[in-house]
Amino acid sequence: MEPGFSPSEIDTSRPHPARLYNYYLGDKDNYVVDREAAAEVLRAAPEVRAMARENRAFLQRAVRFLVGEAGRGCPAGRAGGAGRLPG
Repeated sequence: MEPGFSPSEIDTSRPHPARLYNYYLGDKDNYVVDREAAAEVLRAAPEVRAMARENRAFLQRAVRFLVGEAGRGCPAGRAGGAGRLPG
């Protein structure tokens, strides 16, 4: 498996969509710049937090279906854009 980004390659001076999504879900893997940008988004569209949570809930249902009902495992053993298992 190829390594991901090294810490020096991650630009924490600019907000990143994945870290904003992480913030909307109430997680901790985000930076001040992401929280500030997310606050602006939420002021303009407060429903974004609920949309992110509904998206995650759908992902959980889809993965459970694929693992259980369809009898297929997740190919890499992981599912979720933010690098963690849903649920």
